[in-house]
Amino acid sequence: MSLRCTGCTGPWQWVAGVGQTTVVGTVLPLRAGTPVAIERKAPGAAAYVRVAQVSTGSAGTFAWTGPMSPVGATSYRAVLADRTSSAPVAVTVTPASVTAAAPTALDTLVDPTVTGVATPRAAGLPVRAEVLTPVGWRPARVGTTGPGGGFALPVAYGHGAVGVITVRTALTLPTGAVVASPSRGITRLAVLSPVVRQTVAADVPRTYRAGCPVGPASLRTIDMNHWGFDGRIHRGRLVVRTANVGPILTSFQTAFSGRFPIREMRDASVYGGDDVVSMEHDNTNGFNCRRVTGNPYRLSPHSYGTSVDINTVENPYRIPSGVWLPKNGQAYVRRTPYRPGMLTPSTPFTKALIGQGFTWLSGFDWQHFQR
Repeated sequence: MSLRCTGCTGPWQWVAGVGQTTVVGTVLPLRAGTPVAIERKAPGAAAYVRVAQVSTGSAGTFAWTGPMSPVGATSYRAVLADRTSSAPVAVTVTPASVTAAAPTALDTLVDPTVTGVATPRAAGLPVRAEVLTPVGWRPARVGTTGPGGGFALPVAYGHGAVGVITVRTALTLPTGAVVASPSRGITRLAVLSPVVRQTVAADVPRTYRAGCPVGPASLRTIDMNHWGFDGRIHRGRLVVRTANVGPILTSFQTAFSGRFPIREMRDASVYGGDDVVSMEHDNTNGFNCRRVTGNPYRLSPHSYGTSVDINTVENPYRIPSGVWLPKNGQAYVRRTPYRPGMLTPSTPFTKALIGQGFTWLSGFDWQHFQR
């Protein structure tokens, strides 16, 4: 006598909820019509219980197909009318399952990786990471298991938002049934996460050129998070003089802690190094080897990496001719009422910069701080 997993393929052999159990055998002498009882001893049971009664066919063979065996080790035997029985044949059925592990907290701009192990522990099984949304569980990343059933799935859901996201992993059986892990909460944190490194030419392709008073060797590139006007966290980049790194980080940490919104923070190279265009995009930026906007006879302190312009639309600049720039910042020439992103003497961000030794050109250049 032997056992077969009917309707099971590949790694799904002897997994609970998948396929059926088939008992096959032969009775001697080979003749048709011999009654055969199929008995089963379930996991943990002390005795066999009859589950079916069949008869042999013309070749003396018999077969019975029933539900998949219970989880655990199950024994089957064939018993004839005189109580002669076959040697028992055992099979171990495993439950389908999937686990999930994830970091408890991390920077909201860093995508967490959810790891786990699926059972059956085989490669190639379709698994997915799911997130709990207001309308239920939704797939966030789909993948397959590796050798041993392990997997790792990056989850991008909640990128930039602050709070807790709930995740789990799930495995769909061939029958369509879903097996899911316990859920896990991941706290998306609001953190500055600054990374400071030596500036290279690729960081300042249009804001530096040969002949500028300082070059990349005298500059540092700071990548850091900032709050946006949309209430989410974004990643920005500021290029400044090496000596200003500490004061800048201290000041921008104050801004971040107070949720001061910054529209964007990019090297002005993305706008061809054009200060007017950069201002129109409300771009907070530092180093830019250029002349003073509106005064072509004077080199801007931005050329030395000692200045930073902040929220250039909300904090406009009056050029020597008396014109305020950028054009889309005209509504902010009048400094009252206060609107988000504006810098005033009482703004904590302003106080922090001044406290770190920066001079604020208030009155005509509300965006500009230099040190």
